[in-house]
Amino acid sequence: MAAQQRLISRFFVAFYQWNRYTQRPACNTARLCLNPSRRQPTLRNFRTYIATHPHRQNEQVAAQSDTEESSSTSPQSALKEASHEQDGEQSITRSTRDSDINQEHIKVEQTRLRFRNNIVRSHSEVVLDQRLRHAVRELMRHVPSSVAIITAASIDPTYHQPVPLGIAVSSLSTVTLDPPTISFNVKHPSQTLDAIRAANGRFRVHFLSAHKNSAAAADLFTKGNHALAYSERRKNLQIELPEASGHLGSASSAAPQIRDDTVVAALECELTQEMTVSDHIIAVAKISSIESQHTLQSTLVYVQGKYVSVAAEELRDHQVSSRQRGGAASVFLAVDTLRDLPLLPGQHDRQTLKNDIDNYIKNNPWILSLPMTGAYKQLSHALRLPYASLGISTITLLTQHAKNAGHKLHSEVWDLNLPIMYDYYGRISPSDVASAVQRAKNLVTRNAHALSTHYKRFLPFLGVQPNNHNLLASDILNPLRAEGLAPPFKPWESAPPSRNGKIAIVDLECLEQIEHRLLNYLQSKSENYDATLRMSDGLLAEKIHFGGNIKFTTLYVGRIRGRLHVEASPLLFNPAKAIVSGHITKEEARVVLNRVIGVILRSGTPIDKQLLVPPWEILRQAGVHPLITGIDIEFLLEKLRYLRRTVPRFRNRRAFQTEVISMLKPWLANRLEFTELESRLKAFVDMAPMKAMTWSYRDSLAAAGVGHNCMVQVPTADKEIKNIGLHATAVRTLLAKLLKDRHGRGTEEENEAIAGYLQTEYNYDVTTKEELPMDAQTFGDVGSGGDSASTGDDEWLDLDTEHTTLSDGDAGLAQYGNSYEELQAVMAEHMESPLEKKGFRGYGLDGARK
Repeated sequence: MAAQQRLISRFFVAFYQWNRYTQRPACNTARLCLNPSRRQPTLRNFRTYIATHPHRQNEQVAAQSDTEESSSTSPQSALKEASHEQDGEQSITRSTRDSDINQEHIKVEQTRLRFRNNIVRSHSEVVLDQRLRHAVRELMRHVPSSVAIITAASIDPTYHQPVPLGIAVSSLSTVTLDPPTISFNVKHPSQTLDAIRAANGRFRVHFLSAHKNSAAAADLFTKGNHALAYSERRKNLQIELPEASGHLGSASSAAPQIRDDTVVAALECELTQEMTVSDHIIAVAKISSIESQHTLQSTLVYVQGKYVSVAAEELRDHQVSSRQRGGAASVFLAVDTLRDLPLLPGQHDRQTLKNDIDNYIKNNPWILSLPMTGAYKQLSHALRLPYASLGISTITLLTQHAKNAGHKLHSEVWDLNLPIMYDYYGRISPSDVASAVQRAKNLVTRNAHALSTHYKRFLPFLGVQPNNHNLLASDILNPLRAEGLAPPFKPWESAPPSRNGKIAIVDLECLEQIEHRLLNYLQSKSENYDATLRMSDGLLAEKIHFGGNIKFTTLYVGRIRGRLHVEASPLLFNPAKAIVSGHITKEEARVVLNRVIGVILRSGTPIDKQLLVPPWEILRQAGVHPLITGIDIEFLLEKLRYLRRTVPRFRNRRAFQTEVISMLKPWLANRLEFTELESRLKAFVDMAPMKAMTWSYRDSLAAAGVGHNCMVQVPTADKEIKNIGLHATAVRTLLAKLLKDRHGRGTEEENEAIAGYLQTEYNYDVTTKEELPMDAQTFGDVGSGGDSASTGDDEWLDLDTEHTTLSDGDAGLAQYGNSYEELQAVMAEHMESPLEKKGFRGYGLDGARK
């Protein structure tokens, strides 16, 4: 009983000190009596109570236990116990009682100081924790992070309809590639995460291009998931809700799919793990499939509270670690093939590219120890190889080097006898197709089972690059069927034989089935060309997919869809309405180059937006038939996209225009003497007099190898040389003079056409045989007296007003910019010469002013 009384008394003493410390006392006199040296609490020096962490409280309890043990062995405590045991029978002196009181005060004060230290230490830790959080936040604001939009299937409970539910995240990253896995963080609770769980873990990730429209799209998914947010997303984005349209592909979820041009790539994912960290959840998911554009580009980045694009100058190539390359030293060549190759590469450029690949492999032999796929990726990245490498089989080249070095050949390498440089690549001409068909006939005649081999092995035996742009499997099979060398075509009603979810053998017959299905689908949608044009390769592949590997179907659809679009809409792509069609000549290639560059640099249209337009649509906008051969438009666009994306200064429109114009110099001269200009135009008139009468003056100049911004050196009356820009009236008059000289030396049809043209346009009768005073001085007078069509390299004017689109209508143009009819109205004032406004049309062929 005495021990319990001692504990209780000590408890009340400690509690009294605790209460006195944490609560403002009713009487300040008591505090002063206990500790006279302390100041009275005022509004300026009052103490704030801060709760301590549990582990601090445990430390205090342990400290109190130690105090109790030490006090039980002290003389004062023994004396106190004796006084209790005698139960008042023995008297206690005053000195002893005073000593006991002082010792109790000392113990209470020690407890108070120990508790006070704990409180002060906890307060400092809180302050430090707040400062640390602020510092980390400031640091991470300066660390760029990727931006991705995650969508998941969700049904509105009121209307029972799918809604575009989703969230924008900046924490998405890859975890591993074996298998491909990603992770992202989301604050709990989250509607999007709940929707992902309800959809069996399936969701879709969208990566956005580095443009303003992409930033606006990302912002739409940062405002929560409610009716107003759904309405804004539907209004500003092209979102497909698979459940609403009944579109549920085997490799895609029911998540909303953003189909805007702002989406660079999209991933279909399945949630595998979750881990809770404080108020956030780390979600881990495996990637089921991927969709991407033809050419990948840098995606949108978030840094310092802003959406930005990656425009940093390249500092150094990321090298493969010494462990991966077997400890061998790595030598990187300063070669950037996409930047160094010309706009229209030829055979000499192909050979130079092959030599660069050979030299890189010789200087970096460690690459041969990698798996063939990894070696190819490393080689493509290091040298910036273009798509399909201009008809060079990089895999075969790597295989030969590996064999010569004594490396074990990997299983994916089929044959060392495959060609290194293909005979037919890119856009294959009709004559080359006929040669390849004849080779196929000879091969099938010798071996009837050749058609059953993989197409990537069959086509190289014909000298054809598998990744060409316009050759269809039916182009080879139909001539073989005509001679009984191939079985008749029969559409597949069920999925082909597969192995591990992939088609067992992708031969020409399998490719033909894809072509057949895609053509039928495009023909069914031919009245809505705009809609099919905006559809991604992945979406088209899912529309026609019949089983097997959806990724392969997507890639093949991306290669052949341009030609099948043309075949599905013959009225829209009428060759008779195109300025150039079929296999083009060198002169026509310069015209096509000039027109395509004009479409891309057209004023009033964002360059990045135009570069994303598919090749066949760009040709159609330029008035050129999309199935032309003799020029590699795909490489041209790939090079321009690469320059625009990777060179920081080319993000500026004027700098990019200046660079493109300088790259045109080998094909379109920008400075000539008058005699050279006349000689070039004369050669063009002699070669194609009919085109010289029907083409615009800009097309005629381009065919002659002269740019419309060319400066011409002409003599003046004072025998001086003056540089003038090309004037439309002067060029047309000079062409008319050359046509008059051509009259009588061509065919009967050409002579009649020239006579009619001169009579109609210039009221000139070729039978008069009058002299034509269009010399250098006269050309200079016309050019300097009127409005020049050239302003040098500072500005790129729009296409000639005589240009028209391939079709009478404007299908497909609305989403990419103004039509040519609208451009005519805009450019009418700029193209009209001041002399023409006064009624002067130049010099007539009879020398009279008109």
